[in-house]
Amino acid sequence: MSAKRAAAGFERIGVTPTIGQAASSAPNNGIQYHGGPIIDDANGINVYFIWYGDWNKDTDAQTIVTDFINHLGGSPYTTVNTSYYDMEPGPTGTNVVKDWVTTGIHYMGSTNDNYSQGKKLDDNGVGQVMSNAVLDGRLPADHNAVYFVITSADVTETSGFCTVYCAFHGYWSDPGFADDNLPVGFIGNTAHCPNNCTVQPVLPTPNNNVAGDGMVNLIAHETEETVSDPFGTAWYDSNYNENEDKCQWTFGKTYNLPNGSYANMKLGQRQYLIQQNWVNKNGGYCALRWDQ
Repeated sequence: MSAKRAAAGFERIGVTPTIGQAASSAPNNGIQYHGGPIIDDANGINVYFIWYGDWNKDTDAQTIVTDFINHLGGSPYTTVNTSYYDMEPGPTGTNVVKDWVTTGIHYMGSTNDNYSQGKKLDDNGVGQVMSNAVLDGRLPADHNAVYFVITSADVTETSGFCTVYCAFHGYWSDPGFADDNLPVGFIGNTAHCPNNCTVQPVLPTPNNNVAGDGMVNLIAHETEETVSDPFGTAWYDSNYNENEDKCQWTFGKTYNLPNGSYANMKLGQRQYLIQQNWVNKNGGYCALRWDQ
């Protein structure tokens, strides 16, 4: 899995747009394979968090987000992504076979960054936060992973956070990473602009935390897209929408919770409201699980 770049820098692939922006439709299943790699390790994808800024004021959000990623792997939700594959050499090394996405998602740990790039990040700043964590030895250089830079509520991203997007994924290349680039994502704090980046912008929310409950939805979106299109060369439609883009801000069947909020799935001991993903079969459709 690699996407070569000549110099260090960040390449953004796809975003979670703000509420109200709809994805464009495409014919047939809607998502086509363009020949590039996916993250297809048999054990799934590894996930690392970089808590950027001051998180002392909202440790509850950190707990919610960490619980979510610890229970996402192997859940019914992740079965949707098993409708995607790339082409790999077969057992003989000559024939080519489909290598399918698996449902594994493994949280591998986190580190903190106390505003090393300031309270206003640009795209390269996001990549530099991840690069520093790896090159400093705080996190390993893991080519089967995505690193999420998760910002505290006082941090913004100057290329369009809250106006164009709420989160995005891409990759950062650096000579220190040897031959491969590392996938990295930006997860904006939904408390910074709740009306634009979460459908439950005021309390109550499923876990009674606007930031935590909003960000888990963004993490689901960007994780599933990173797996199926880490370098913008694998799965997208004729309008460059990736799988989660085609179902953005749609949640399927929901149910009411005792605190007055609503959710659509339970993972571990918590309830969440997570957008649907695109099942790329039978003409294509949005769902919360493969067989829905």
